[in-house]
Amino acid sequence: MVLTRAHLDRYTNGQCHALAEALARLTGGTMVLCSDDDGATGHCMTRVAGGFLDVTGLHTWEDMLALGWHADDLTPVTSAEALGWEAPDLGEETFAVARAIAEGLR
Repeated sequence: MVLTRAHLDRYTNGQCHALAEALARLTGGTMVLCSDDDGATGHCMTRVAGGFLDVTGLHTWEDMLALGWHADDLTPVTSAEALGWEAPDLGEETFAVARAIAEGLR
């Protein structure tokens, strides 16, 4: 699967929590809720061995610091629905994107 600009927009602007939940289910990773320098909730990712996953790929801890996320702000969550955000779209497209990202780790 080739990830498109539409995928990037979808999973960085509103459905990052859906992708994080799908990635967590596929990889056995942990969903984490990231907050920025001001303490505002900003992004949901999946913590896996070696770093953090989102639609743009695998990020190291150094990448996370460069983006303004801090260790004590990475809150584990068990379900995107528990965040009180828009219901996650866990349809086939989300899982197809998650599978493509997860396969890139192998």
